[in-house]
Amino acid sequence: MAQVKPIIIMTSTPVMAHFKSLLPISTYLVKNGYKVHITTGAGLREDSEWTGATFHPYPQEIADPATLLKEVEGAPKGTPQRVNYDLQQFFIGPIPKQYQTLQDVCEDITTSENYKGEPIVVMNETGSWAMAPFLLGAPWRGVTPSAVITIGSIAVSCSDPDLAPFNAGLPPAKTDEDRAKYAAMTKHMWSSSDFFGGAQALYDQTLKSLGATKETPDLLDTVKLSDRYLQCSLEEQEYKRADPPKGLHYIGWPELKGRKVPPLPSFWDEILEVSKNKSKKIVFACQGTVQWNDMNDLIVPTIKGLADRDDILLIASLGAPHQRLPEDLEIPPNTRVCNYIPFEDLLPHIDVFVNSGGFGSTQQSLYYGVPLILVGIGEDKPENNARTEWTGAAINLNCQTAQPDAVREAVTKILEDESYSRRAKHLSAQYHKLNPLELVEQHIQDVLNRRN
Repeated sequence: MAQVKPIIIMTSTPVMAHFKSLLPISTYLVKNGYKVHITTGAGLREDSEWTGATFHPYPQEIADPATLLKEVEGAPKGTPQRVNYDLQQFFIGPIPKQYQTLQDVCEDITTSENYKGEPIVVMNETGSWAMAPFLLGAPWRGVTPSAVITIGSIAVSCSDPDLAPFNAGLPPAKTDEDRAKYAAMTKHMWSSSDFFGGAQALYDQTLKSLGATKETPDLLDTVKLSDRYLQCSLEEQEYKRADPPKGLHYIGWPELKGRKVPPLPSFWDEILEVSKNKSKKIVFACQGTVQWNDMNDLIVPTIKGLADRDDILLIASLGAPHQRLPEDLEIPPNTRVCNYIPFEDLLPHIDVFVNSGGFGSTQQSLYYGVPLILVGIGEDKPENNARTEWTGAAINLNCQTAQPDAVREAVTKILEDESYSRRAKHLSAQYHKLNPLELVEQHIQDVLNRRN
């Protein structure tokens, strides 16, 4: 007897960095006969509908990152205070409207004449706490979801007895003294106003206002309540855990190919020729697409640091049309600049990737076997960068703004020391042993079978 295909409702924070891992999953499930619905910010409508899913936009007031993430006086980017405010503004504040939207979508599906009583599976990425009220006992209108599956869109962030609090950027504990210190750090981080106490208090207040009946966990521990936590990376890339969540499974990186993207830059043929002939090393520099990026943090230092390297072809992607280089910056002969270039096309030709440490970017780089140089201390980057360096496939410069000499030295080291490339290629080989999309489908069916 054929297995019943549930209806899938996906939800994500309204930024591509978090949404990216859901795109290939949605595409695969639709092609395999699942009905998929996606709810997130309207800016991601085209990408969502490209997968074949039905799109449901968040209300306008919670759909645009530019209006949700505001500068806060006295809390510069990269500081715990800024992360505290970002958590409140961007992740926690929208939860009530997100939760209401998910119920609306579910109600629309289950009250339509086409509904045949299929199970409903809600799939959220790690940065979305839209289903947290449900997982903690809040009431739900209409047909209750049969399962909640979290897709790991950032490094595994929940607490563990052997690990420092997420974003501390510290290695796993080796002694009981380390464990005691890390436990104290974790408690202090989620209770102190110097760190994320404000975010945790708002999270607790928000959940209770929505009718949650269970004790509020630390914000990042909410993933432990999901029926499955499918992490988009390799177990080998993550610190070993003394007490991993019961639903945690590593599925590898679900690389997406064939998505509509802007035209390749005019110098694409040059990249292909250099790659084919191995006449130069190709270095790629990109620091993401968010509007608050400062090109002086990574792109400008990389251009300046490698300006006289005739043996290097530097590709600098600004990330998006709104990004600009300083007007007085002279572009050296070995550098090519574009607004955007698709990673999945470029990375197979690259020798070194200079990147700000976004989770998706580091995963894609290692998926293709490319070692990294990491620049960035904002958002979740301290933890991403520390863990990526820990794999042996990256150099972490541990700064928000790089110095040209530091970038130059790091590039030289990676090109001369083959251990970085070997580690990156080893991880690439491990990725290609997995089929993330088939694994997602297997876990969907498994969790439903267990429920039945």
